[in-house]
Amino acid sequence: MNPEGADTDFSWERADELTRAGLLGQMANPVHRVATLLWRRFEGRIDRDVWGTEANGHHSAAERAVQEIGALFREARLREAVSRIHDLGRTVNQRLAGTEPWYLPQPEAHRVLTTLLPYLDALGLAAHPVVPETAGRIRTLLGRAAAPTVWSLDRSPPLIRREPDPPLRFERGRDDR
Repeated sequence: MNPEGADTDFSWERADELTRAGLLGQMANPVHRVATLLWRRFEGRIDRDVWGTEANGHHSAAERAVQEIGALFREARLREAVSRIHDLGRTVNQRLAGTEPWYLPQPEAHRVLTTLLPYLDALGLAAHPVVPETAGRIRTLLGRAAAPTVWSLDRSPPLIRREPDPPLRFERGRDDR
């Protein structure tokens, strides 16, 4: 029995288009925005005080999302898993839009950007089964190994290794499957 529960018209071209336009766009935009702001305003450094305190709640929420997505993959509920990965990207974009850290004073912007990092970490992990090359680029940007070895977020602070290549976009011709 098909766990998806509904018939679909499938083509590899359509799957590629939907993955690239949807998932990659939902991942690339928030990662690029947060990493670029951290580089331009804070030389890529996170607020370690915030990481040790306030970011814990965000880390727990991101970890729950990763575990739920992992369960969906194990149950072969792929559409729902990809939808939840989209939700992670939307969460970051909504928080960026709601707080506008580019307009905030330095300490507040640093706090906001640091609290978003667990969600970027979650994006890099959760998307790995679907778009491993792009997920690996996200993980590498955060100072993580490109390929995850466990299905759990690392509690150590991410290290933004470099300013993202301008822009951190994923070209249509790249093989991300």
